[in-house]
Parts: sequence; C-alpha cells; structure tokens
Amino acid sequence: MDTKHFDNIFNPKSVAFIGASNNLITAGTPLFLSILTSKFEGRIYPIHLKEKKMFGLDVYKSVLTLPEIPDVVVIAVRPSILINVIDECGQKGVKTVIVITAGYNETGDEGREKEKKLISMASKYNIRFVGPNCIGVLNPRNKFNCTWFTYTHDPGHLGLISQSGSYVTQMLPFLDQYGFGVSMGISVGNQSDIDAEQCLEYFGKDDNTKAIAMYIEGLKRPEAFLKIAKKVTCKKPVVVYYVGGTQSGARAGTSHTGALAGREELMNGLFKSAGIIRATDSEMLYLLSGSMSLLPPMKGNRVAIISNSGGPGASFADSAQRADLVVPEFSQKLQDQIRSVITDIGSSRNPIDMTMDLNLKALVKILPEMVIESGEVDAIMHYGFFGPIHYGIKLSYLDKEIRPDIDIEKELFPVYKKAAEEFALMSKKNNIPIICASFHRHFDPCQTVLQNNGIPVMPCPEKASLVLGAMWKHTLMQKNLKDSPKNNPTF
Repeated sequence: MDTKHFDNIFNPKSVAFIGASNNLITAGTPLFLSILTSKFEGRIYPIHLKEKKMFGLDVYKSVLTLPEIPDVVVIAVRPSILINVIDECGQKGVKTVIVITAGYNETGDEGREKEKKLISMASKYNIRFVGPNCIGVLNPRNKFNCTWFTYTHDPGHLGLISQSGSYVTQMLPFLDQYGFGVSMGISVGNQSDIDAEQCLEYFGKDDNTKAIAMYIEGLKRPEAFLKIAKKVTCKKPVVVYYVGGTQSGARAGTSHTGALAGREELMNGLFKSAGIIRATDSEMLYLLSGSMSLLPPMKGNRVAIISNSGGPGASFADSAQRADLVVPEFSQKLQDQIRSVITDIGSSRNPIDMTMDLNLKALVKILPEMVIESGEVDAIMHYGFFGPIHYGIKLSYLDKEIRPDIDIEKELFPVYKKAAEEFALMSKKNNIPIICASFHRHFDPCQTVLQNNGIPVMPCPEKASLVLGAMWKHTLMQKNLKDSPKNNPTF
C-alpha cells in the first residue's frame, strides 16, 4: 500500500486551513485552534477572503497564493463552494486534503450527487482525501491535532479509527482520565476516498500503535476489511464497537455517515473470523483497547488476586471466572510464603485477602513478587492501594490543637509515589499484565501515578476482569489465526 498520503495526513510539515476565522463560533475555528494549541512545529497557512491576521498568523486569500504546496489542506467551508476549493487545491498541486464539510451522502439523493462531484474533482487531480463529514485527525507525536478537542496527555500507543468524529475527539478527556495515550486518531466520515479499511492497514504497520480502537456503523469493503484485519490482529489487538446491527442503529448510521450496515450475526461472524474483539459499549471500547495498548499480552488465563479487602477480592474472583479466566488455588508452598507476610485473619489461597492490613510494602511489592516468581499465574488483579490523601482529609477535620504535626504532601506522598512507580515496573520487568481497580481513581493522586506508569486502573473490579478476559480471548484468536495456513500475516 502506498502510504505517502497517510504520511502527509499524520506527519505534515505544512498545513493550510480553509474555513476558520477570528470568530470563535464558526465551525472551523475550534479545529484551527486545536492545531495552534497542539504546538504544531510545521508551517501553518490560514486562508480567508476577508481576514488579514488570524490569531497572530498572516492570512492568505486563496490556496493559489500560498508560498508553497502544503502537505495537507484542512477544509471546513460550506458545501456550495467546496468543489471550487478542491479545484484550486488541485491547480496548486495539493495531493492530500481533509474535508470537514458535511451535507453529502448522509443527507440522501441530492447529497449523494454532490459527493460524486467531490470524488470526480479530487480524482481529476489525483487528490487523496479524508471525509467529507469528518472531524479531522490527531497525531500527538507530531504535535498535530485538527480535531475539536485539545489533546492534553502524553503520546501513547492507542490508535483510534472512527466513522464518528465524536469518538476521536470528544472522548479525549475520558482517555486522559485513564492514562491512555493516543498514537494516532482519524475520523473517516463518509469514507468517499480514504476508508476505515485503509486506515486499519496503515495503523497495523505503525510501530507506535500497540492496540487499535474502531467505531463502526457499517463496512465499505467487508472482504477487504476481513483480509486486512486478519493480518493486523496477528500483530496487535483490534477492538471494535459496532452499532449497525439493529434496525435502529442501521438507520442512524445511514443518516449519520451514509454507512451500509450488516446484520448482527453476520458482523459477529466477520469479527470473530478476523480475530477482532467486539466491545459491548463505547466505554468498554476504550477501556479494553486502552488497557491493551499499555499491558503485555496474556500468555495464559491464570490470574492472581491481591486485595486488602474481602468484598472486592470476591468480586474479582466471580467476574474473572465469568470472563473465562481461572483463579487457581495457590500451591501449599506459595500459601506458606504468603501467610508469613499477611495477618492471621487474612487468606492466602487466592484471592489473597489482607483484610485491611495497611502494610504498603506487602501490598505492592512483597506479595506481587511472590506470586510472579511462583510461576503459578499469568496476570495479577490488584485492589486496595490507597494513597495518603485519606490521612490528610481525616486530619483536616481535627482541631489544630490535637492535629499531628505532619506534612502529608512532603513526608508521606513521596513514599507512596515511589511505591506506585516500583509496582508499575513489575509488569514491564516480568512481562506480565497487572491491572488495578479503585473506586477512588482521580480522587486519590496515587491512582494517577499508577496510570501514568502504565498500570490501568479500572473503576471497579468487574471491568478489570473484562479487560483481562478480552486480552486472553485475543491471545487465543491470535493463536488460531497464526496456526491457520490461510492466514499468514505478511505485509
């Protein structure tokens, strides 16, 4: 596959934007501001007939007057002038365009005719384009973001491909909350030229992308999708949230992006054949794919549960079995080791229940190291790492006369922060998935420390089990694809 147009889209050195202004409430301006605030290091050329300056940048009246041929042109103009704008791009020699403008195939017969004219004009000049009816692309490593929302997290390893702009941009704060960094993201819109299948193939070859999340309303080329996905899933996980399987979902998809949906049972068969994990909802799309972008793969389905509370430990165990994981009873040797660390009323069988023992070293170092070194498990589910913020809150309610003279932030937090960082390193050092659950999450800064060091923190034990269960399912599907002589994953 020729990737020059994708390189221009995700790694441009120069960008022209048509459709923004100094008016904040025009459709294109927020996207243009995203480019500026992402600290894009390339050259930016705003184009507008009337504006002279736009947020400190010189404005050009037409793409024809630019001092160079930009790598990519982002277009957010009204449909009535789009064809003329594409024509000028072609005359200038532009080869890659992102069409934000909507009002085409998704609107009915008249829109379909307009879309045919768009395709014809682009083809005349061999222009490759994303859209129309999309919301842009994102590449944090290149500091390039022309989507609606600002990207605030560090670059990561999660690739986003979506037929809806919202699922590439409006959920960026959600990903940030979980510590999931994005490698690349693209809103494909109506897929008049560049489609989800081509994007999947490109993302599959990208070394920075470790897992891929896809929002799909329908497939443009099902056979090509199946062929490409089989190759990609042999290398990395692909998680899909598909909404076209019901009559209502299919109708909504047609009016949204003009997508042609397939029947539920057919799509399920296609996803299974391709080695794809299907998410049940939009939240799980990102929890599954985001966690997979951070964690090493599951080599088996045996999990250890370490908890300082019996209830969450039991929730882990029950939900783990429902997710086709095994919670093995530890060997007598390992149980004897565990009992030497926990209190007399604790449990050493698996789940390990520390019964609210606040021994930090045992919780995040000694016990995890014991179960890893035993070789009896393939992953760890962990609950109960509470940071010192709780002490600070309690002490704040005491009168100053009886309050202990201790600075929680300076004296205790560094200890917990170091413990969290060392705990997170165990996953990478031993190549074993470790996943946590915490009802406190961002209320407790130590959960953020875990997330920023590669340990996913789920909002409840059950979702942690679903993540590991999906990871194990991916391992099995990978094995089946690789063992099949028809599915040799070569690019």
